[in-house]
Amino acid sequence: MKQEAYTYIKGHCGWDSVTLLHGNEIPIGQEHRIAHLLLNPPCHGGIEIGFMYPPEGKEDIRLRIIDSTTKTWLPMCGGMSQVIGLAAFQTSMEQQFRLRKQYPKTRILIGTDSGLVPVDVRFDGGCPAEITTLMPDYPSYMYNEGVRPVNIRGIPAMKIGYFLVFKLDDLQRAYPDAEFRHRRPDSDLEVLGDIQAEYLQNQRLPGSTLYSMLYDLHPEEDGDARIFTRFFKGKGVPQTTPLEAQCGTGTIAVGMAMAARKELPFTGNTGQILFEWGSRRLTPDPYGLRKSILNLELQGDYLIRASFSHNIVELQSAGTVYLPSFNSRLY
Repeated sequence: MKQEAYTYIKGHCGWDSVTLLHGNEIPIGQEHRIAHLLLNPPCHGGIEIGFMYPPEGKEDIRLRIIDSTTKTWLPMCGGMSQVIGLAAFQTSMEQQFRLRKQYPKTRILIGTDSGLVPVDVRFDGGCPAEITTLMPDYPSYMYNEGVRPVNIRGIPAMKIGYFLVFKLDDLQRAYPDAEFRHRRPDSDLEVLGDIQAEYLQNQRLPGSTLYSMLYDLHPEEDGDARIFTRFFKGKGVPQTTPLEAQCGTGTIAVGMAMAARKELPFTGNTGQILFEWGSRRLTPDPYGLRKSILNLELQGDYLIRASFSHNIVELQSAGTVYLPSFNSRLY
């Protein structure tokens, strides 16, 4: 039996693995089927599947994303934009999308469902040295989705667009014996899953439409705050990833929550947050303590512009992916 085959690029951003496909190779209307096959065994395509299309307007690349948590379209993935920035000049993407490399910095414009996302690639010795994702439209998109304080089981939290952001100190006060900083599937994570499921049920939100982010102001090195991803598939444990997966959009959501709670580590309208991912003590990481820089521009307590960069962005493989040929539905 002949297998379907597509050109692909796979990379990761601090354990957040993503697979990129050339959208013009994909049969019309088959994006979900192909993405779901790639997300599951035996393909293991990562956390998100991105379809890159030729530009429709002033962007260089039109990007649409299917997410493994909701199994449908995701408006933006920060980690994927970082992988695109790296892959743009180390794979066939440069020729495919007619990108023009400029030194010392090249800007790539990515059109997403949340707006235009510029990605700046800074070079050192001809190789990409730093990738910065600018999100000029994303904060307003999130505010339109809804930003407000909420209370679940007496625990204060922030609903930031499609994120539910908790401060670890608040969770710890409600559950003093629990340990929410581990990723292992134990009862403490089930408690957090129950809290999110209860919020979704009380708000009459269909399915798992929120992503949980945890943070605290107790860095272990030179950071300003720590951050933890907890993306639940409905009621249950988070997605299985080896350690804390870096998340660009989640980073911005936490920054928005910190701004609303007046916890930013700077005064004035512009500043920077240095985030540490996870706990080096609880989850030793082969990359060391991973970090992200979030730059903010504020108007009062409202975020009007943001950009971020992660310190771990790598390519994993590129070439042709062959899809499994079984016909059973996986979703």
